[in-house]
Amino acid sequence: MLTLANLSNADSDLQRFADAQDVRTFLSHTGMDGLELLLYEEPDAPLIPNATVKGVHLGYFPSWLAFWRGDADWLTAEFGSLKEAYNYYGAENQQGMLDNLRKQLDYAAKMQAKYVVFHVAEVSLQETVDYRFHFTDEEVIDSAAVLINELLEGRHDSFDFLVENLWWPGFRFTSPALTQRLMEQIKAPNKGIMLDTGHLLHTNQSLRSLEDACDYISQTLDAHGELCRYIRGVHLHQSLSGEYAQAMIRKGIRLKGTYMERLMASYQHIMHIDTHRPFLSLGIRGIIKKLNPEYLVYELITMSLEDHETCLVQQHAIFHQKEK
Repeated sequence: MLTLANLSNADSDLQRFADAQDVRTFLSHTGMDGLELLLYEEPDAPLIPNATVKGVHLGYFPSWLAFWRGDADWLTAEFGSLKEAYNYYGAENQQGMLDNLRKQLDYAAKMQAKYVVFHVAEVSLQETVDYRFHFTDEEVIDSAAVLINELLEGRHDSFDFLVENLWWPGFRFTSPALTQRLMEQIKAPNKGIMLDTGHLLHTNQSLRSLEDACDYISQTLDAHGELCRYIRGVHLHQSLSGEYAQAMIRKGIRLKGTYMERLMASYQHIMHIDTHRPFLSLGIRGIIKKLNPEYLVYELITMSLEDHETCLVQQHAIFHQKEK
């Protein structure tokens, strides 16, 4: 099992390091085997040594289904104009979106990554705060499977293609039937799941302790039974934010302003829900041991390199701490 730290190619993350040796030192100090690199913009991060990148998290748009379907009316209403929508997506049609994703796959191949990660979810800005979703899980899963199959058609990459769960419509990992629906439709032989523990916790807003969180994860895995064989990796983190989400929904928030203004407002709420903190409970150790994933990613959100190192060491210690 490879134990990995998360990093993005955003300037805010890369500026934490002076050079490639700094990256190697960071991994050595924290006991990590390498990085999972999230691509925010162009698939490029010259500061990052090739050998350290074990996984590539493909870039994603929280809301993409209307664009994929060519719904010009929805795009105009959401963004103010088609021009603004096309600027946001960096493309004007399905082919453009696929071309951009293929560039990221090419980058993963160049870096000799062992896997890539792809979100299967859909949520508009307003839906992130009111949870009144327009699309069903089935609609998102079916469309995402079409996109994935078109994206991978004709490619013969050696890396695993892993789909990640979120708490929005699509792949939530709460319904074995829907998990099976998604996995059956993806044609790639090297398909699998990157189970995100924090995102799974957001599907149960009644959770108040890490013990309850571990019980919920275990129950969900038990319900999936043989489907757990698809879990090749785990994004390990936690956020017990159910009370915040419940209060947010009760407020009936209406996002206002330009698309970017609404995006920033939405992002502030998401950051309070999905905090990506270390999962510091011995209970998670048994869950990971039982799953025995090939890739274990301590996926954290931190304010500095020092904070990130501290959190990684704390998380890593859980798997080496003796039980009392």
